[in-house]
Amino acid sequence: KWTPARGGRASSRAASTADTSIEFAMFGLFDGHGGKACGAHCAERFLPELLIALDSEGAVESDANIEDEFERRLPEALRAAFSAVDLDFLKQDIHSGATATITVIRGRCIVTAAVGDSLAILDLGPGFPAIRLSHEHRLDTLQSERKRIEEAGGEARP
Repeated sequence: KWTPARGGRASSRAASTADTSIEFAMFGLFDGHGGKACGAHCAERFLPELLIALDSEGAVESDANIEDEFERRLPEALRAAFSAVDLDFLKQDIHSGATATITVIRGRCIVTAAVGDSLAILDLGPGFPAIRLSHEHRLDTLQSERKRIEEAGGEARP
């Protein structure tokens, strides 16, 4: 079960997306900061960019294990999709941002990638403990992130 506001407050700035019609399922939560424009952009563009990135290495060799190949390609494809969506949004010169939490599921493989303080928690139903799939990426708990932002010329506010 995946819901963008489970256990928390609903946000008018949050956008989410889910697609289970392709060979894997992708769930994304994008919580806007400074408005909803960035979150909406991410919800619209992340899956197409992920598909492009997954396909960028070309066809899988016929003797390759499809599951293994998908798992091998996924981490770099997620990084590429995050970068592509970010660069595309920056061209719009809109001064807002968003957290992004993505979970991709294919077979028994579950991969979560996150930026910001939105969490992914897997709820398997009654009788099973919830499983935390990500960690909060917060400036008040990650001093290394505050330092990285400031060294890059950004401003880090708690």
